[in-house]
Order: sequence, then structure tokens, then C-alpha cells
Amino acid sequence: MDFFKKRVWRGVTGACAFVLACAIGLTCTAVDSRGFINAFLDVDTAAGGLDGEYYYKTAYTEDGIPSDAGLEKLLAAEDEFTERELVEGSVLLKNDGALPFGADVKKVTLFGRASADPVYRCSGGGPTINPDRTVTPKQALEGVGLEINPDLYSAYEQSAAKRVTTGDDAAKSIGEEPIGFYTQQLRGSFAEYSDAAVVILSRSGGEGTDLSRKDSEGVPALALHPSERDMLQMIRESGEFGRIVVILNSPYAMELEWLDEMGVDACLWVGATGMRGFAGVAELLVGNASPSGRLTDTYAADSLSSPAMMNFGDYTFAGDAAGTKYVVEAEGIYYGYQYYETRYEDCVYGRYGADSAVGAYASSDGWNYAEEVTYPFGYGLSYTQFEQQIVPDSFTYNEEADSFTMQVEVTNVGEAAGKEVVQVYAQMPYNEYTVSRGIEVSAIQLVGFEKTQELASGETEQISVEVPRYFLASYDDANGEEGEGGYVLQPGDYYFSVGENAHDALNNVLAAKGMTGMIDQDGNAAEGDASLTALYSLEEADTESYAVSPYTGAPVTNRFTGRDSVDINHFYDSDAAVYLTRSDWSGTYPQTVSLTINDAVSEALVSKTYSKPADAKSIAEFTQGQDGGLLLVEMRGVPFEDEKWETFLNQLTIEEMAEMVTDEGGTSAVPSVGKPAARHTDGPDGYAAKYKYGDKINCTSYASIVVLASSWNKELAKEFGEFYGEDLLYAQAQEFWGPGANLHRTPYSGRNWEYFSEDAMLTFLMSVPVVEGVNSKGGISAIKHLTANDQEINRMGIATFMTEQRLRQTCLRAFEGALAVGKSWGTMLSYNRIGCVADSISIPLNTGVIHDEWGFRGFIITDADGKENDYNPSVECLVAEVDMHCNGNRTDVIVEAIRRNDDGYLLEKLREVNHRVYYTYANTNLVNGLTEESQISNGLAWWEMAMYAIDGVIAAVTLGAVVLFVVSAVKENKRKRGGNV
Repeated sequence: MDFFKKRVWRGVTGACAFVLACAIGLTCTAVDSRGFINAFLDVDTAAGGLDGEYYYKTAYTEDGIPSDAGLEKLLAAEDEFTERELVEGSVLLKNDGALPFGADVKKVTLFGRASADPVYRCSGGGPTINPDRTVTPKQALEGVGLEINPDLYSAYEQSAAKRVTTGDDAAKSIGEEPIGFYTQQLRGSFAEYSDAAVVILSRSGGEGTDLSRKDSEGVPALALHPSERDMLQMIRESGEFGRIVVILNSPYAMELEWLDEMGVDACLWVGATGMRGFAGVAELLVGNASPSGRLTDTYAADSLSSPAMMNFGDYTFAGDAAGTKYVVEAEGIYYGYQYYETRYEDCVYGRYGADSAVGAYASSDGWNYAEEVTYPFGYGLSYTQFEQQIVPDSFTYNEEADSFTMQVEVTNVGEAAGKEVVQVYAQMPYNEYTVSRGIEVSAIQLVGFEKTQELASGETEQISVEVPRYFLASYDDANGEEGEGGYVLQPGDYYFSVGENAHDALNNVLAAKGMTGMIDQDGNAAEGDASLTALYSLEEADTESYAVSPYTGAPVTNRFTGRDSVDINHFYDSDAAVYLTRSDWSGTYPQTVSLTINDAVSEALVSKTYSKPADAKSIAEFTQGQDGGLLLVEMRGVPFEDEKWETFLNQLTIEEMAEMVTDEGGTSAVPSVGKPAARHTDGPDGYAAKYKYGDKINCTSYASIVVLASSWNKELAKEFGEFYGEDLLYAQAQEFWGPGANLHRTPYSGRNWEYFSEDAMLTFLMSVPVVEGVNSKGGISAIKHLTANDQEINRMGIATFMTEQRLRQTCLRAFEGALAVGKSWGTMLSYNRIGCVADSISIPLNTGVIHDEWGFRGFIITDADGKENDYNPSVECLVAEVDMHCNGNRTDVIVEAIRRNDDGYLLEKLREVNHRVYYTYANTNLVNGLTEESQISNGLAWWEMAMYAIDGVIAAVTLGAVVLFVVSAVKENKRKRGGNV
């Protein structure tokens, strides 16, 4: 019996030890993510005494301090805004008189399972949809007086079909019901609700997965699916409906050549709508507002036809044991409209093999623009008509401002009220100079735009559009030579053009150049209008004006060279990839690039390369932990270069400074300098947290960023930023990771819904007012994912190759507006590599471009990278002037690296990080209410104390079991020695 007791306690001890190990592991994991957990549980750990001045005020209380009543007013304003966002951002693509609905349309049948299960937002970090604030399509249409077929809607609600966006391509599904779903009973309900058939088609995607080239129905995700075709054919052949209207509930550019074939009378694109967007859509349908959105992408007849699709997907270096993934953007600058419109111009000229069959997907004989493109970039219809003309002699160049100005008169010549977008494009010279230098030039490039106020019938507004001359410069990468390269204005004629879209603008330029044989997107003969153009000429190349940054004066040359090269050909003796050039469309059209690993690539892929410099100081030479009497609130408004910052930094210990590299849903409080805990989290379309006031509901979910961009309305974009800043005030938070400024390199990238456009300039110009709006409320918009995050497949660690011209003019230009012009306080890096080097350890990117060229003084945060790893090593990130690790505790690693090696160089870098971090926080809402008497603590939250208590109880039980096990073992041994077994 005694032996049995020993066995029992041995088992109990083992079980307790296992439970204790699990509990401690769970506690450590939770503590590492304390910021996220505190946000989820609505827990504050920092103190009180926050009764000082509010520097960043809410507009929804009299004193500017958030309150329950203020939140109620804010939510009402945001509801109105989110509806207006869809009114402004929806794009009318086709209308044969079916819209707006008149008095004859009262009873409507909603078709498509998305009518009961729409895409409010795609998958990824961001706000949770609040059902109490959400307006469904049915509620929206009923709200404007329409009656909805209840039988079919109820059937969709009970449908088992589900939208699947993750997993293998064969498992992905658009979630539409097959034709057998429509029983005779359901079909019999059509007649009573036949004033209009409103068909809602959806597409969704998200973080970590791209759309499929061939899904469960065996067709590309963006093509019309058999289930949808059968449904549309049923609607048309029934003969029941007075009109057929298609609503595209898809932020992805779908193939739409079938609209005429399927008898569709009108088509309205609405993207991913957010919580209340369908209310705005309904207003458009009944004519309470007129559509004024414009496309931010080219809608191709075949969504696979872009040359970028030739190298989009899953590619692995052959011979690489690590299985490193890569992608080569061999299309260069020719993707989106810069491909389709440039090839079109060369077809008109009959040059460079543009009309060959190479790269022709939808064309019947050679490459034909009208067969390849359904809707051009910038396209959109209205319920009224407008005329635009350049005011005579209004096109001027201001040398002091280094910018052009054009005055455009817009007149509403239709019968309904509406808004119009003035789009200004430019054509830069493509000639012997550019060809000899290897500079690629798009035939047309957006350089500016503005939107009118609502104009009544017959009303006129004069719009001024300013275009920096800098926007005309092309990047000459000088074949990748180190120390060479830079922005250049090539000699020749520069044409400015006002157009209804990119294609219309290009036809106007061609008319000004005396060309004939132009066509519109439908293939009809087009003359163009030379009066809608203006000319600027240069006799000689200008290589000096932008040899230095227009923001800081720092030299602008090739930075991505040597080991940091972004050009794959740098790493091979012969060309591993041929980049597309317009001088030879058929000969250089991209082929899929297959690569075998070599020593040069293997060496460049290594991330841990740091060694302490020979001239590094000792850490003893630095002053740290000295009481300088300065608190964070006192640093508000102190210029970045002011010596006062040195005194402030001297107050911090190495450990306190190392705390700032760790972002676990925010950063810790630092009582010694009066810094409260800060809160950060995700959300390109709304904050992923709850408000701290009222009923503490989820923050507002806005329409997706691509919808905002489709408004082409800078004032609306600034409003969005201001509302987001208000959300941060009412959530008592500082930073959100968004919006997204990556580009729609292809229509299949899973996160296109949270990025503005295929075009870098539209992204540049729309992101500036967004971040300015956020800044005005003391928020931090960490615009993401910098840079070249052009696909979700293998995005973690994928080596992304391209020319430096492509990198500069597209991927980086898209972020330049927010960081250099809008003065965003933050940016989030991407998971991918640019070339072989991870973005987070790229000195050319983070130090060279972002800090030196753009003068960025906010903080750079990695994408969520966890604890120390070989891909994003802490020390190398610090050296590259990256400030924080998202969801990655790197504090101990940094402290150890500095102290173990007595590394004053790393300490200098850590001081620079803290300079940027504290400078940012001092100019944000984190200082609201702070005074010298504020009580700042870094105490434990209740859940942390509870977990530690539970761990203690389990440890005590385990210890007790160990003691009893030892006692039973001792007793057994005594009995054995005494012979009593």
C-alpha cells in the first residue's frame, strides 16, 4: 500500500508539473501580447491625473474632451459620412436609361446570394462589423421606399452556400447558388416583384491569400461564373423584369464584357461597403444623388491579360534547401493603365510591334485595345452630362513654386444635379534620349485632379489644378550603377491633357500631335480634342533639378545596388530576366522567370550580418538615466533638431529605451519621463478596438479604401482621416496600422480592397489628405505595407525583384505622398524582401529613402514579426533605423546586444529610435491631459494579476505534490531497509 502511494504522488506530481508548464507558457504568451489583450478587454493600466490641457480636441463636445454624449454625436456623423462615402465612391459603369429608378419602380426582386450575405469588408485586420449599426441591402432599398421580393430573399438567407476565400484554389468559392436553387415556386414569385431585377454580385479576398486563377467552378475568380451566368440568363429569359441592374459588391476589378450579352441595362460598382454603405447605394438607385465615382483600376476584358500576371504566384529558387520564394516584376512600369494605354498609343503609331499577337488575350486578330479593355482607368458615368474646357491662357508655370497650374471650367449641361471630376494627365517624351538611357515612359500618367461641388443643371464651376513639375520626372537608373542614377526631365514635348479618363486624355494628346485612327474603349472612331491639351517643352535634358530631394536636399541616386540590388540580373552573369520595354513589345513581353539559386543570391539572403564597428564608442561614454527634469508633455512642439532632445534622452536608461522597440498592441508606460502607455492596433478601414465611452461598442467600419479612392475627392479623404482621428480619441488610442498604399499590381492580389489603386500618383494624392486629417486629431496613421507588397502568396520572406525605376516610380511613389508631403507620423513595413534583403533591415530603404530623402521623422514599425528570428533580426533592424517590432518583444535582445558587447554604436542607434518615438508621441493625442503632476504607472492589469495568482496556486500544488512524493519515497526506502516490504 505504501508503494502504491508513492506511485500516486509521482503521477500527481508529473501532472501538476505539466499543468504548471502550460500555465507559465500561457502566461508568458499573454504578457507578450498584453497590449492587444488590454485593448480587447478594454483595460487601462496607466494612471490618473490627466486633467491638463487637451491639445487634440474632439469636435463633438463643447470643451473638446471626449464624453458619452460626444460619442453619440460622433456616431451619428459617421453614419452620415459612411453613406456619403458610397454615394461619392460608387462608379456607374453602364446605364441604358435604367437608372435612376422612377415612380414606375416600386417592387423589386433582389438576386444573388450576396443580397443576403454581402461583402461589407474583406478579411484582414480591422474593425468588427457591428450588426446594430449595419444596413443590409434589403434594409437600404426598403428605406428608400422599395418593396423587396420576400420569398427569394428568405431563400437566400437560408442558403447553405458560403463564400470561401482561403485554402487551395479548388476550395475557393464565390458562394453563389447553382441554377437548381431557383425552384418553380421561387420563380413564381418574380411576377409580383418585377419592376426591376437588382442583381448583387460579390467577390472577396483578404490577408494571406490571393484570388484564384481557377476556383471551385473552374474559372478565374474575377470572371463571370457559370452559376452567375445561369442566373442572369434565367432573369433575362423569364421576360418578367422591366429592367436588369447589376451591383458589383466587389473591390476587385472584375471581367465585365458580358454585360451586353446578358442583357444588363445598368451596372453600378460599389466595392466593399462598410457597415452603412448600402444606404448610400440605395440613394443612388432612386436618384436622390448622382454617381460621381471614377475607377481607380483598369477593367480588362480578360483579367489575366496584364503582363504582370506572367510572374504572379508561387515561385521557388531551384536548388535552395531553404525553399526561398521570389517574384520578378518583369513588366517594369507597364502594368495597369500604363501598360494598356502605352501599348495603345504605339498601335496608333504602328510601331514597336505593339499590334502583334504577343500578349493578346481577348483580341481576335493581333492586339486590339477595344477588345482588351472594357473600362479604362478613371472611367465613370453620371445621371447628368458635363462639359470641360481649359480656360484660355490659364496654363502657367510658376518657377518659384516649381509647379504648373491649369484652370478648367466645368459646366453641367444635363438635367440632373451632380459632381464631376477634373482629371489632368501628362505625357512625357519617349524618344532617342530615353531609349538610349533605358528609361521607360508611359504614354499617359495621371498628375493631378480635383472634384467639383454639386452643380445644378446649367451651373458652372472653375477648377484649379496644380501639378508639381517634379511629377514629370522619370527615374534614370543608369543600368544600376552605384553612385549613378536619379530623376531626369528628358528633352522634348510634354503634353498636359484633361480627359474623362486615361484613355480619353491620351486621345486628346494624340489629336494635339496630329494623329488619326484613334478609337474609344468600345472600338468606335475617336477624334480626340486638342483644345483640352497644353504644351511644355524642354530643349535639353534637365538632370539637375531633382538630383537632390525636393523635401530635404539629400542626393537622389541609385541606392539599391550591390547586395541591396533590386534587379535580379545583378546576381547572375547573364540576364536572368528580360524586363518589358515599349521599344519592343513582342520581343520583351514577360515570360515566367525561373531561377536557380547561386552563391551571390545565397549570400545576399543572409539577414544577420551585423558586426560591431571598430570605432564604436563604449556605452560608458553616454549619459543615461540622468534626471534632467523633462517630461514628455514638455517636449510637445520642440523641434526635432533642438538640443533639448539630447537632455531628454539622457534621462532614459538603456532598458527604458529598449522598451520602445517592442509594440505589443502599443508601447509601455515610462513613469520616469511621464509617458503613459500607448495603444496601437490594426485597421485600414476602421479601428480594430472598442470605444471607451458610451456602450463601448466596436469602432466604425468604413467602406474599403478603394471605395474612398474611387471618390476622387480629396475633401472626402480628409474627412475620412478626421473621423478616424476622432475614433482614436474615443478609443483612447494613438496609432492605427493603415491605410494601405501598396498598388494593385494585378487584379488578383488579395489585399487590393485595402489599397487605393493600381496607380501610384492617385495613391500619392489621395493618401496626403487622409494622413493630414488623422494628424489634425493627434493620431498616427502607420501607412502600410512599405514596400512592394504586391501579392499575398508567400508574402513572408518573398524576394521581390524589379528595376530601380519601377521601385522609385511606382512602389515608393505610392508612399511618398503620405510620408514626405502629408507628414504621416508612422509607417508599417512589409514582410517581403526588396531584392534579397528584408524590408525591415534595408538601409537603402529605411535610412536612405525614408529618412534622408523624404525627411520622415515619425516611427517605422515592422509588420507583425514575433520574437527574435533570422529573417527580421533585432540588431540589424535597429541599424537600419527601424523603430518598432509589431507584436514582437525584442527588448531583452537589444539590451543584451548593447551591454554584452559594450556596443556604443548600437546605443547611438537606440537613442535615435527613442528620439523619433518620443518626438512622435509628444505631437500626438498621447499628451492630452498630461501635466507635471500626472500619475503615470506601468502596473499590472487585473487579468495579469489573476494569471500570476493562478500560476502561484498551481506552483504551490505542484510543490506540495513534490513534497508528498518525496515523503512517500523516503518512507518506502526506510521500510525496505527495515525489511518491511
